[in-house]
Amino acid sequence: MIFFKCFIKKIIIFSLILNINVFVVFAGVKDLSSKNLVKKIDAIISKHLVLHTGVEIYSTKKKKVIYSKNQNQLFIPASNTKIFSSLLALDVLGKDYRFETLILTDGYLGLNSVEGNLYIVGSGDPSLTSIDVDSLFKSLQKIGIKKINGDFCVDKGVFDSEYFAPGSTIDCIGQSWFNFVDSLIIDRKSVSINQVNCVNFINEKKLDAMFFDGIKFFEYLFAKYNIVLNGKIVCKNFIGDKKAAIILSHKSKKLYELLSVMMKDSDNLYADCMFKKAGSVKYNSVGTWESGLEALKNFLKNKVGISSSKIKIYDGSGLSRYNLVSAEQIVKLLSWAYKQTYYDCFISILSVAGVDGTLKNRMVDLAPNVKAKTGSLAGVSALSGYIKACDDTLVFSILNGGYISKSINSPSCKLELEDAICRLLAN
Repeated sequence: MIFFKCFIKKIIIFSLILNINVFVVFAGVKDLSSKNLVKKIDAIISKHLVLHTGVEIYSTKKKKVIYSKNQNQLFIPASNTKIFSSLLALDVLGKDYRFETLILTDGYLGLNSVEGNLYIVGSGDPSLTSIDVDSLFKSLQKIGIKKINGDFCVDKGVFDSEYFAPGSTIDCIGQSWFNFVDSLIIDRKSVSINQVNCVNFINEKKLDAMFFDGIKFFEYLFAKYNIVLNGKIVCKNFIGDKKAAIILSHKSKKLYELLSVMMKDSDNLYADCMFKKAGSVKYNSVGTWESGLEALKNFLKNKVGISSSKIKIYDGSGLSRYNLVSAEQIVKLLSWAYKQTYYDCFISILSVAGVDGTLKNRMVDLAPNVKAKTGSLAGVSALSGYIKACDDTLVFSILNGGYISKSINSPSCKLELEDAICRLLAN
């Protein structure tokens, strides 16, 4: 009996020792794995000709940062700025918001005529096309309008006339990815009625490419639909109750559909229009770069918890070289978005690695586990978003600035650094 008790004791003691050893071994493996992750990411960063890199990676499962390097330092984010402007638009405007271009009058509808001035009122809709406006004139004909006894007025009062943001360079003018941000945009161009006075160091051909000839276009539409204009085509803002004066309207697609174009294609015009529109709606005022900035500051401070004194954003697109943000701030914003009711909407507008958008030809082997926003300017490259890794969702931001490269498409930065870190995390 005594022997049996001693035997049982030995078994219990042995089991306890074994369990402790197993715990120590597994704890050691976990700790080693964490250290290995840090070492491997450090090795990836140090391997390339990048002068300055900021990284932060956050685990939504563990609710903690699992890697950081220069995470508090400020970088030019390039198109990663669109992460801020898209979430601002979702928060202020709502995912189902539609831009609305109006046809209205300050007079009244007579027998087959408009007695007074006829207005087209822009809303800052970046998706408005000449086909859309043509449809409005066709509808005028359908309701029997044959004569305008007044002027045809182009109302561009929703936004101010500052076409591009502080920090944008003059080199942008004439580039395919750069557009003037205006209240009335047709076919991605600012509608011009009056002659534009510009300083002589801007190439006139490049400048002309930024504007849509409103007078020729509207004259063509009046002739096409046999509507007589007994006045002039002028720039004039409507004064009065717009709702009471509406004759016709054109609505854009829903906001989340426009944001998908903005984020997946990295559309600068869409982003800057969203920025000004958010400011206009938030403060019920003319949309300006300043009102957009104030709306963003308010959103970041009161909703996300990011101090406006530690971040500088001057536009919605990221073309401004005055913009400065940190990897930590982007991760904080993305982590906040992860917990919002519109997260499913937000993640659906991000590019999917190997599938679509600006990531279509990158990290094909990781599809569809990396959903992120790219960013590129001369000497700047960025990638921020979400990675699905096993049973965890990782939030990450990689910002690169001042790297030695002949091209912003340098594989040393985009593929071998950003994609390599994502691949390591996904696997």
